[in-house]
Amino acid sequence: MAARSDASSPLDVLWQAPALLAVVLAGQALAVLLALAPGYGGDRWVYFGLASLMIQWIALLSLGALYALRRQLAGIPPSTVAWLALALLLAATWLTGGIAWWVFGGAWPMAQGGWPVFMLRLTVMALTVGMLGLAAFQNHWRAKRLAVM
Repeated sequence: MAARSDASSPLDVLWQAPALLAVVLAGQALAVLLALAPGYGGDRWVYFGLASLMIQWIALLSLGALYALRRQLAGIPPSTVAWLALALLLAATWLTGGIAWWVFGGAWPMAQGGWPVFMLRLTVMALTVGMLGLAAFQNHWRAKRLAVM
């Protein structure tokens, strides 16, 4: 019984209220940073709202997919689960970006280069945030393992 609990524990922290709140707040912080970043000449409140909407959908889709797959991921090594979580983050990013393009089309405030450049930027941002999350997860998991030993 203990081995099964230990095998499924890397993702268990994600389903707790403090972790979910941290994900939502980190998403809002990222939206604030994007809205305040230099180089955007439009209405920053609109940009903040759109960025917040996209970021929250991406985060919640990623967490939802991990939650839906939690039983299948229980026996997989934690490092593999972390890389799979990064892949799910990218998939959620592309899905959300594609839906935004389909729904908003030309109404979305866009920099030069249009949607292909926008999707490339989304991918780079998702990879950056995902790699930071991956590093935090690995540090958390390493500290947890050392505390048990």
